[in-house]
Amino acid sequence: MTVGALAGTPALAVAQLAPVGTPKGLIRLELGGGFTSADSRYLDGVEQDLAGDWNGAIGSTMLPGLATAEQQIRQLSGNSNSNLSLGRASVLSTYQAGRTVIGMSYGLTGRLSVFGRLPIIRVRTQETLKQDSVSANAGFNPADPVFGSPTGAADAATFFTGFNSALTTLAGKIAAGDYDANPTEKALAQQTLATGTALRDGLYGLISDPNGASPVLPVATSSAGLAILSQITSLQGTLSGSLGVSGFASLPDLPAQRFGPGDFTNLLTNPLGPGNAILLDGMIRNRQGDAELGATYTLVDHWREDGGTAFRLAATGLVRLPTGVVPVAGILFDRGTGDGQTDVEGSLVADIGRGSLGARITADYNDQLPGTVTRRVAAPTAALAWASTTAPVRWDPGNEFTLTIAPYFRLVDGFAATGGATFWSHGSDQVSYASTPAPGAPPASLLALDTKASATMLEGGFLFSSSGARGGKGLPVEAHWTYQFVASAASGRVDKTRRTAIEFRVYYRVR
Repeated sequence: MTVGALAGTPALAVAQLAPVGTPKGLIRLELGGGFTSADSRYLDGVEQDLAGDWNGAIGSTMLPGLATAEQQIRQLSGNSNSNLSLGRASVLSTYQAGRTVIGMSYGLTGRLSVFGRLPIIRVRTQETLKQDSVSANAGFNPADPVFGSPTGAADAATFFTGFNSALTTLAGKIAAGDYDANPTEKALAQQTLATGTALRDGLYGLISDPNGASPVLPVATSSAGLAILSQITSLQGTLSGSLGVSGFASLPDLPAQRFGPGDFTNLLTNPLGPGNAILLDGMIRNRQGDAELGATYTLVDHWREDGGTAFRLAATGLVRLPTGVVPVAGILFDRGTGDGQTDVEGSLVADIGRGSLGARITADYNDQLPGTVTRRVAAPTAALAWASTTAPVRWDPGNEFTLTIAPYFRLVDGFAATGGATFWSHGSDQVSYASTPAPGAPPASLLALDTKASATMLEGGFLFSSSGARGGKGLPVEAHWTYQFVASAASGRVDKTRRTAIEFRVYYRVR
C-alpha cells in the first residue's frame, strides 16, 4: 500500500499531524523503512570527498606510524624539512544504509503511553583505493622481516657489526692515549666517537631495531637517502684517514625502488605488518541497530477538526540501548549499526494548526552517556593508525540538541504536503584510555578532535492521517514519506547524507 493509495481511502477527516502519543486502550503498531546514502562530507563547513583523509600525500599525517621514522630521517640527513612520502592516495568512497524499524506503542491513560522500537540496519560501504607513486621517495626497508629482501636482515647485521667494531676500536685508541700527543687530533677523535655513536644509534633504530625499525626507508637516490649515505661515508673517511681506524667501508642497504600501488596495499593490509588492516570492497553489515524504549505524556491537547486554531504539546523521554554493532578497529571504512553507548533523550513536540495550515515544532536534547569501545588511537586526519595503537577507550560523546520546524499544507482531506528545516549541534566528545596505556602510546584525546559539529538539514514530504481515535468511526491509519538532506554544516565532520523514509501506523483496540 502506498501513500497515494491511502489518500483515496473514503471517510477521512481533515488532515492533521498524527499525535505523538497513543490513545488510551489502543496499541499502535509502527513499520518504517528508510534509505540513507552519502559520498561526500563537510569538514568545518567545506565540502570534500567522504574519505577526504585518504586523498593526498601519503606521509606521516595520513599514516602517523611513519612520524617517528620521518623524525629520525630528518636527524640523520641533517635536513629538518625532509618528508617521508609513499606517493599520493585517492579514494572514492560511498555508503548506503537501509533501515527497517518495527515499533509498538500502548496507551496506558488518556495522556500517557509507552513504546519500544527495534531497527534493523543494512549498511554497505564501497571504496576504490588508488596510489600514484610519482611523488614517492621511499620504499620497503630491505631489512624488514615482513617486507624486506631475503638477505636484507643479514646485510644490515653485517653493516652494524662493522660500524660497532670501528667505534669500539676508536674508543680503545682514545683510552690508550693514542691521540694524546696531538690535542687537535684527540679532540677530533672524541667528537667523531660521539657523532659516530649517535649516527649508529639513529641508523639502528631506523633500520634494524626489532622494537621500532621503520618498514619503509628513503630510496638510495632520494635527497634524504643521499644525505644519509653522505653522513656515513664522511664518517668513514674521517675514521680511516685522520684517525687510523680502518675496516669499516660498507653502507646500509637502502631501497632501490619507490613505493607502487601493490606495495601501499601490502603495507596497509599485511597481517604481519604494522598496518594489519582489512580492506573489503563492498562490505555489507546486516544487523540490529540501537533499540529504543520510552514514554510519551501529552501535556496539552486542544486539537480540533473544525478548522479553528488547534494546539497540542507532548513530552517524550526514551532510552536508546547499545544493541547495535560498532565499527571494528582495523577494518578500513567500516561503519557499524550502533554507537556502542546508551543515550537518554528527551523532547518536546508542539503541533499548531489552523485551517489547511499547520506545523510541528520539535526540540530534542540527547544526553549521550559514556561507553567503552576499541579504537586505533590517532587524530581524525589519520587514514590509518598502526595496529599497535589499538586500545579500549572510554568514549563520552558530546550531547546533542536538535530543533526541527516542519510546516504542512493540506492538499485534500486526509493528505498534506510538508517541508521543514532541522538545526542540529553536537558537543565535543571526551575520550580517555579505559586502562593504563602502553608506554609511548598517543594521547586518547586525539580521537576527540573535530567532534564538535553542527549542521542544517532540509526536508520535504507528504502526510496522511485518517480519522478514528480523534473522533471518527473506527481506528486510524497514519503514514508519512519524507526526503531529507544535509544542506550545510558550520563545524566539525558531518556526512552530507540524503535520507528517504516512509512509515505506516495502524491501531488496534485491546479493551
